[in-house]
Amino acid sequence: MSDSLIDGGNTSDVVDAGQSSEPAARPDFIPEKFWDTETNQVRVEGLAKSYAELEKTRGNVDGLREQWESERLASRPETPDAYALPSNEALDMDALAASPIVSLWRKAAHEAALPQEAFERVINEYAQAEVESMAARQTVELQKLGENANDRTTAVRLWAEKTFKDGELLAVQRIATDAEGVQALERIMGALSEGGVDLGAGETASQEDSYQDIQKLMQSKEYYDSSRRDPKVVARVENWFKNNAGKK
Repeated sequence: MSDSLIDGGNTSDVVDAGQSSEPAARPDFIPEKFWDTETNQVRVEGLAKSYAELEKTRGNVDGLREQWESERLASRPETPDAYALPSNEALDMDALAASPIVSLWRKAAHEAALPQEAFERVINEYAQAEVESMAARQTVELQKLGENANDRTTAVRLWAEKTFKDGELLAVQRIATDAEGVQALERIMGALSEGGVDLGAGETASQEDSYQDIQKLMQSKEYYDSSRRDPKVVARVENWFKNNAGKK
């Protein structure tokens, strides 16, 4: 084809280099729902409305998060010390209140914004574990005192309650937390008996008793009844267990 415009050629074959017959393509970053295929243009109004709804939803989420955090913090006491200990008759509540473990748990519970109910639940579980551990230790110590362990500890308790005042009694009770403590108190019972008891001289005599003899003595009121207790009987029983530990 000639370059001349008057050579008689078909001018309809000439295409303007500045024009294209292909429609505009949707950019990858524009979702299909915001693209008008008829006009090949972005649906600006729809895009703007969608963005406004998104901003509104995000604002609601932030507001709900703030509300939840406020309610969460409101469920805890004002300070760690404000957590109240649950009542538990099986434990020394004064000792529990002074326990460093309880103090640490108060701080941890407050930092975690736990309510009073959650704090109490953990303390009750801790208290139950302590009770079970204490019972296990007592069983072991009672086994060391032999088959008459209950009779021996009962006799010591009755004697201590009659002999000591409240403050002194607490101190004595702290001594009797194991088998050796009970045995020490049994020796004191004999040493403080009326007229005194020579524990050394009584040891030889106690060896002549059988285990059955000692059982009968411990079942007598002269041993366990605080109003009729005979210090010599108490000393006789105590000396027998000292010299015949593990024998029957």
